[in-house]
Amino acid sequence: MKFDNLLYYSTNTYLAFIINQNFYNKKHYVWCSPIFDSQSLGEYDIRKRIPPSSNPSKIYISLKEDIRLNDLHSSKIEQNKRGIKAGAAHMLRNNVITEHEFGLITKMVDSSSPSDYRPLVYLIPKEFVEDKIELVDVDSRANPLSVEYRIFNLEECEFEIIEF
Repeated sequence: MKFDNLLYYSTNTYLAFIINQNFYNKKHYVWCSPIFDSQSLGEYDIRKRIPPSSNPSKIYISLKEDIRLNDLHSSKIEQNKRGIKAGAAHMLRNNVITEHEFGLITKMVDSSSPSDYRPLVYLIPKEFVEDKIELVDVDSRANPLSVEYRIFNLEECEFEIIEF
C-alpha cells in the first residue's frame, strides 16, 4: 500500500531509545504509521482504521499520562518492558550482544521507573526508509483493516525525535 505521506511516525520510549543507541549499534526496531493521529482523518480513509494500540498519538498520550500518574501497573509500560527484553533475547541469539550485555539490559529494565518510559516520537522521512520499510502482515496488525509498517534497522541518521 502506497500513500502520499512524507513522514512515518513511531512512538517509542526513552529507555528503548537508550538501549538501541548503546547496545545495538544505534539501530532501532520500530513499528510505524503513515499518519500521526488516525482519528483526525475522514471516515473512509483506510488509515482511520489504525486502532489506539498502534496509533502514535494515542500511544504517546497514554504513556505520558501513565508517567504523570506514576502508574506502577501501566499496561503500556509493561508491554514495553516485555518488548525490550524480547528484543535483547533476539539480539543475543543473533550475536549482536554478549551474555553480559544481555544481563545489563535485563537489569536496566528490571530496575527502571515509570519516568524511564517517557514517550518519544520518531519522525521518519519516507525518502530515507523506502527500501527498508515493510508492510506488516494482516495477522500481525492490531486491526486487520489498518495500515501498519515495521522497520528492522532504522538508523540514527534516518529520524528526528520530538517530545511535547
